[in-house]
Amino acid sequence: MLAGSNAVSGVDARAASAIARLHPLPSPRGVALRIMQRADDENVGIEEIAHIVRADPALSGLLIRAANAPALGAGRAVGSVGEAIQRLGLSAVRQMVLGFSLVSDYSRGPCKSFEYQAFWTDSLLRGLAAQALAARTRLIAPGDAFSCGLLAEVGRLGFSTAQPEAYAQVIAVCGARGERLREIERESFALDHGELTVAMAQTWALPAWMSRALQGYYGPWEEASDGATSGERLAQLLRLAGAIATGAMASPEPLPQEAARALRVGVLLDLDEEALRSIAVETAQQAAEWAQLLSLPVPAMPRETPAACAEAGGAPPSGEHRTPLRILIVEDQPVERALLKKVLEEEGHTVSAAENGRAALVELTRFPPQLLITDWTMPEMGGADLCRILRKTRFGARLHVIFLTSRGDEDEAVAAFKVGANDLVAKPYSPRALLARVYAAARSILQQEEIARDRDAMRQVAVELAVSNRRLEDAALTDDLTGLPNRRSALARLEQECAAARRRGTALACLLIDVDHFKRVNDTCGHETGDAVLRHIARTMSAVSRKQDSVCRVGGEEFAAILPDTGWSEAVILAERLRKAIAAAPFRTTSGRELSLTASLGVAADEACEANASELMGRADEALYAAKHEGRNCVRPLLPGVPRPSAASASRSPLR
Repeated sequence: MLAGSNAVSGVDARAASAIARLHPLPSPRGVALRIMQRADDENVGIEEIAHIVRADPALSGLLIRAANAPALGAGRAVGSVGEAIQRLGLSAVRQMVLGFSLVSDYSRGPCKSFEYQAFWTDSLLRGLAAQALAARTRLIAPGDAFSCGLLAEVGRLGFSTAQPEAYAQVIAVCGARGERLREIERESFALDHGELTVAMAQTWALPAWMSRALQGYYGPWEEASDGATSGERLAQLLRLAGAIATGAMASPEPLPQEAARALRVGVLLDLDEEALRSIAVETAQQAAEWAQLLSLPVPAMPRETPAACAEAGGAPPSGEHRTPLRILIVEDQPVERALLKKVLEEEGHTVSAAENGRAALVELTRFPPQLLITDWTMPEMGGADLCRILRKTRFGARLHVIFLTSRGDEDEAVAAFKVGANDLVAKPYSPRALLARVYAAARSILQQEEIARDRDAMRQVAVELAVSNRRLEDAALTDDLTGLPNRRSALARLEQECAAARRRGTALACLLIDVDHFKRVNDTCGHETGDAVLRHIARTMSAVSRKQDSVCRVGGEEFAAILPDTGWSEAVILAERLRKAIAAAPFRTTSGRELSLTASLGVAADEACEANASELMGRADEALYAAKHEGRNCVRPLLPGVPRPSAASASRSPLR
């Protein structure tokens, strides 16, 4: 794998021909596409992007949630889209919007062997782990790290979307992960999903540092050195995030080779095993919340309901005081630890145990408890330090904690409540006294879980409604036949561009395009062929238009193109480019007949920043009539000071 800035262009050159055969690759749509286009303009401010985001309630909620992530370390929670964008930064927002759009639009697809939702759940875990790692290492903004982790393996999605049948066969041969998969991909498609991921990142104009980090992510697991470049360290961060996402750090058993190697990289990033365990816990808890927001399967974790505890080995409830809980005991004395475990298990609880705080952090990744009972003083890590670490995580903030303290030591009791204790039991204690505190804790825990379930259900309903509203809005603004924005969308976009042109003092142009003699196509070949011709012309114009231009279908065989920051001369050149592209791309029917196509184009431009949308569209319409009147297959601008064609002459022309 090549390194440095030259590597990015190297991957492009080597993979270009292979990528050209992959169609269609995943791409953003609707509101997300508009945000990405506008965010690239250095003159666009936060308020304009916020205005576009507010059109999508689900996206608004996701960005606000991202801005309030614990990894950002911000104090006051933000409640508005504008504040969220300001905190995250336009670059991070652009990348997040891309990721959220892909999750929404590609949560299922045509490849039968590719588990789309499992892919996104894995990507979400990797993104959240990368965000947590970035917050601790400060190598990169946490929001940027989240997006990078989320999109790190999007090449697999690309193959499943562009070549669903062929990729299903690849997965059948070697499975959905691993180096063997990349080998078979190269044999089948002339490139692997790592190279496709980098190429897709470049296609979406993501930052160059991200492309380099993604290349390093797919590079060999070389031993890192203290002199590693920032790009190499970012690649190491992504690898660590991938290891955490796949659970390599979650096992209490001795670390396997890959995880041990990742741990050595973590040390070079100033992250010890304890920090990585803490990140794993934080990632798992946040992933459960994000998965619900994104309508993804919640990552596999031990279930939290009383029924689940009973299934896991605890006794079923038999009365008010026997609601089974998952309890973690942290006690350094083996005899006391065993006796306490026995007492609680006899009451029907599912119990795990650890000898100190450090061991408890490891156990938490395997066994997330509802109740933690911990001694105050222990070797390696005591209860106070354990509680401080847990209270900084989203999971630990909700955990019910009972401290075992020395009898009569008021200072110890006060300190326990300061670090986050919910209750205290003084040593030596009777089993009945301890069980009484556990009964009280169970009532509180179950009440909080019921509140959380109600809140999650309401949030899920809100997300589903927002998604439905967004789909209805997209449908209302999209032409069903061509997939282009429809007349309503075109007029709204033109109003926005007129306002932006007046604000910035820049020119704006509008084209109207009418397919010549289209009625003959319908009459001689049928309306089904006519529809196919319109789709063909829509694709042709979209392919040759500039990135900032908007091509729309405004009715029948008539299209419009909105050209921001474009004056008269440039608008005429662009119109001529469209005319030539249509004429040079004849349509071949299913029977093999070739239909030559031409179009007439009317051009109107506003260089004085005075026109409104209806005026500009009206001028383009008059220019189009002139083009039709003068013989079709031509471009006619309505220049300032030139008399407009009379209504009489226009009406005498066989225009449409």
